Amino acid sequence: MEARKALPMPPSWPAAATALVEPGLTLAEAMLPSHGGVGYRRRKHKTLLPYHRGLPSAPLCIVVDLDETLVQARGECVQPRPYIKEFFDLCHTEGCEVVVWSAGSPSHVNMVARAVAKASQRKEWFHYIISRHDKWYRGEEDTVKDLSVLDRVINRVLMVENNPRSIQRYPQHSILLEDYNQPTAQDNSLRIISDVVRRLLAVLRDTGLTANATVPSLLAEDDALIDLSFCFSGPSNRKKRVHSRGLRYSPQTDFACRSYGGEHPLLHQRNGA
Repeated sequence: MEARKALPMPPSWPAAATALVEPGLTLAEAMLPSHGGVGYRRRKHKTLLPYHRGLPSAPLCIVVDLDETLVQARGECVQPRPYIKEFFDLCHTEGCEVVVWSAGSPSHVNMVARAVAKASQRKEWFHYIISRHDKWYRGEEDTVKDLSVLDRVINRVLMVENNPRSIQRYPQHSILLEDYNQPTAQDNSLRIISDVVRRLLAVLRDTGLTANATVPSLLAEDDALIDLSFCFSGPSNRKKRVHSRGLRYSPQTDFACRSYGGEHPLLHQRNGA
């Protein structure tokens, strides 16, 4: 059943914002037909986030996936990944902008968002939600998330994702997490991601926007991360290669058992596994 009830609005937004919500951006329900989906398709500009709202001047915009990244969701049963509360506590304490970007349907995304709110003990844990919509979604074989359409300073954008297919446009801005398919209390991925984010912020805050420090350059030097490479068939069966960074840590004992969006990495070029 499609969810219709709006999630709580962050206190920084005016009360009237519920009625004026940008379709598909703040609440996933807004992408449903009765919430302005047609009007949304009439918009001429290609950006997905309004620059004048949210936290455009935040030290870091963190784009997070939901399924198999933050949670395991089967039907109405949602199992959050361990340390999800610690991760979002850090994001909000440090003033980061949190954008949920999921290929899930609006109703599914809202169900998961409520489960994350409960697990993180934070009703207002995100600033924007982008769910499945023809504005960006091209089908199961083309779920690429183009960070340039977010209208944020690109060198201050970090994507946390489990699927290498989704990061093809900006792999250097991404940290891949292994698929969270089997709920376990022994997974430390989000705890380690929190440490990486903390180190990113320490440098980005000191250098300012005009300095050479960027998310890609800092990720490339972080010892908690390793290089990951993937090769898979894209639309029209064209071969795609993606090189990104992922956690050195793994819940798996064997590197060959690692899985990212159902894909196994071909190699890790440096820093060991």
